[in-house]
Amino acid sequence: MGDASLIIILTDILFILLHFFMWRVNVVLFKKQVFHPAILFSFLWFFMILFHFIVRHTILEDLFQLSFSTHLVFLIGVVFFTVGAFLQTIFSRGDTIKKKHPQAIEIGGLILDERLCIACTILVAIGLPFFIKACFNLFLLSETENFLEGVRTELCYGDVDIGPTKYFVTLSFITLALNFILYFTSANKVLSRRLLISSIIINLIYIVFTTGRIYYMMLFAVYFGTSYIYSNSFSLKKVLLACIGFLFVFSIIGIAIYSKGGRSDNTLNENSKSAIESIAIYAFTPLNACGTKIDNAKPDYTGDRTLRTFKKILYQTGIDRNIVVRPAIEEYVFVPYPTNVYALYGAYVADYGKLYSWLVVAFLGFLHTMLFNNLRIYKNMRFSLYYTFMLFPLFLSFFEDQYFTLFSMWIQIIVMVEIVCFINNILNRHKLNANNISFSKNLF
Repeated sequence: MGDASLIIILTDILFILLHFFMWRVNVVLFKKQVFHPAILFSFLWFFMILFHFIVRHTILEDLFQLSFSTHLVFLIGVVFFTVGAFLQTIFSRGDTIKKKHPQAIEIGGLILDERLCIACTILVAIGLPFFIKACFNLFLLSETENFLEGVRTELCYGDVDIGPTKYFVTLSFITLALNFILYFTSANKVLSRRLLISSIIINLIYIVFTTGRIYYMMLFAVYFGTSYIYSNSFSLKKVLLACIGFLFVFSIIGIAIYSKGGRSDNTLNENSKSAIESIAIYAFTPLNACGTKIDNAKPDYTGDRTLRTFKKILYQTGIDRNIVVRPAIEEYVFVPYPTNVYALYGAYVADYGKLYSWLVVAFLGFLHTMLFNNLRIYKNMRFSLYYTFMLFPLFLSFFEDQYFTLFSMWIQIIVMVEIVCFINNILNRHKLNANNISFSKNLF
């Protein structure tokens, strides 16, 4: 082993230890609240940096090392996320509110109405055939033989999108979250179990036809968030088993449907090796790809990536027809494995530089913590849903930015969550009024 190799290894170990230190700082700073966003974020990055080091010396020996500047951006990013979270905690009036209104910790008397869950489940079920038909039309435009490959090509590179039926995808996740909440809180386990199973099946069909593998992570985030908030039997052991099950299902679907990580006609041993290597490439090369933005690319100061949704709105509404909307799919880089996904900081660094990326991450730490603190005070459906869905981009921060580059989806989620909460409040009021009338009749 040469001096250069030794220095690289020592640098990697140093940053692994620094990430571990930041995780422990967050654990102490936020009083061992394991599912506090800052603790989750710092642990995720410690885990990914550690296993990037392990994978690079075992499964993917050709994988490029992370440069010192890349390591530094990742570490300072965790520091800024922590600072944003800590500032929100300082400015939060949570402790004061809890002292004045201790009852606010409860669900607030608003119970998820079963009729809302039934209606949402029926709605996404009705929308499913229309969504599949829209996907089939995209496949015909692609002029390819493989259905999912054709749909994927048109969605990524075509001029025609899937149309209004795409909103059913977002609604299917909202419905899934509602049915998880109902399952954990309802006394009617038969109905809630049937609704949950139905919504999982429907949601999986939507996910398969979108051809986007990151949506499987949203499914996991929905389970993780709702079970943490509402399940009385929630435990880290169950989370670990769910993670293992998720990876197993993800791999099987990748092999059987997307032909990723193996082939159905290969032996189990061949598929196992191929799947492990494929998952390692898929999970860890985005860190290296992000490093290419940090080390080589200069910011273009256009906001083409993080402000893409707003530019697209300006173009499609005719306000500015001269504006250029950058394709959502990034160009490939070789590290040396080909990849076109960049970890969280890639889009921000490419748009406006390192300081911009750190400030954005600090804002995200502030926002996540605000939702978490409000959830602890007002354990209502609105903050439960927002906290749960925000876990999705947090869990994927090692992979790519799903905050601003996916801003159109967040607009859909916000609108749908507010509508769902509004309807649920109306149903609760009607139920409360009906109970009061019934009580009055019995009384007199």
